[in-house]
Amino acid sequence: MAREGGARLEGGAYRRRLGAARRAHELAALARACPVASKSWAGPILTALFAWLGVFILLSNPPFSDIAPPRVGGLDFYIEDDDGWNTTVAPDADATLLFVVDLRDNREVTEARLALQKDGAGLVLDGAAYGRLQLLPAGNAWGVEASYGWYFLLDEGLDTGSYTVRITAFDVAGNEKQRSFLLDIAA
Repeated sequence: MAREGGARLEGGAYRRRLGAARRAHELAALARACPVASKSWAGPILTALFAWLGVFILLSNPPFSDIAPPRVGGLDFYIEDDDGWNTTVAPDADATLLFVVDLRDNREVTEARLALQKDGAGLVLDGAAYGRLQLLPAGNAWGVEASYGWYFLLDEGLDTGSYTVRITAFDVAGNEKQRSFLLDIAA
């Protein structure tokens, strides 16, 4: 016989209470052994998730993938004067212009174009709607640092007015980036 809160438990009540306690103990032991209850599944799932994430990040970056477009940096205008080729903000009309633009990509820029517009109308450059930029060679005749990027030489100059210079760069994967600049030609 056992006592519960000052009352005596007799016969069947005692056995029922003892059986319930045993079942509760067995359920607790079973719950401790169950992988869901003990959270032993969390480690393998998180390991697989982070492994997949690491592989995804690795494959989305060079040299495995090229998902980013090229970067079109600054554009400088150079004119020739008595001291050689110098950068300028507002070139004179009909002056020979050297356009130098900084183009970068996580792999390689394959092509770059320069288009000019005045009053919303495109100008013809080298017989086309755009001129192809060339890689700036080291030790060039203009004295411009070769790591700077790409160039286009406009021998005939431009008339007085405001122009929109549009640079378009393409990379190996076919990604494209376009950026526009304003150019004012002084009288």
